[in-house]
Amino acid sequence: MGTNKSRPGDHVAVVPCSDHADAPSSALELQARRAFAIGLLATAASVGIARNAAKLAVLGWGFAAEKADDVCLVVSELVTNSVRAAEHAEIRLTLAEDVPGHVTVEVWDEARELPQRKPAAPMSTCGRGLEIVEELAVHCGTRQEGDGKVVYAVL
Repeated sequence: MGTNKSRPGDHVAVVPCSDHADAPSSALELQARRAFAIGLLATAASVGIARNAAKLAVLGWGFAAEKADDVCLVVSELVTNSVRAAEHAEIRLTLAEDVPGHVTVEVWDEARELPQRKPAAPMSTCGRGLEIVEELAVHCGTRQEGDGKVVYAVL
């Protein structure tokens, strides 16, 4: 696994992961875990960077454009929430195909407070992110991890 470490002034560290030697060998299990991770500063610019990186990864794994679009929407919503929760701190996006045909999206940030779904006003232009994620995901949730939290969705 290679790492491109960021230099002072950089705001992106990319860690592509692929074909692990310790992957399951059963024909019923995924032979090689497909995964991608990117570390970003929690800034508005990172939302677009994360979305574009996710699209390239998912399309590169051979998923249909419709699945890639859904993944990109979930990435946008979760990264936006992390940017708001952990302003100017580090956030991390991880994508993985742990189960064939499904993409797991995980976003980690330093804010320990778990997100709460709040009702959005009918004419509001924000406040529907978690609702959108829940609608697109087969399963989603949160967990404490290290000095922060992970919000995840399986599509």
